[in-house]
Amino acid sequence: MKRLQETPRNSREAARSRQVANALLQALKPLGTLVLATVLCLLAATTPAAADEQRLSQGWLFSKGEVKGGETPTLDERGWKSVTVPHDWSIMDQRDGAGPFDRRATAGQ
Repeated sequence: MKRLQETPRNSREAARSRQVANALLQALKPLGTLVLATVLCLLAATTPAAADEQRLSQGWLFSKGEVKGGETPTLDERGWKSVTVPHDWSIMDQRDGAGPFDRRATAGQ
């Protein structure tokens, strides 16, 4: 196998090749950063958010029949009965589907 001798011409070409390679790497750094940032953003976007857990075990009231203004936070609940959830108002002989629940609702909920 014939060995290439280093001559001034070969040395200049090698130095020029290194310069071109370094310039190319420097030019690609911002692109690599952009690709990395995009991948990280996509991974963060697909991570599910923590679930908002609500316990339904306490604080439920039941009123048999229609309740006028049942959506208002100032509703008078003195005639309502405390129930546990799950609760089915058919146990109160209410078969027409009326019977709203209210868990100390506030406006907008």
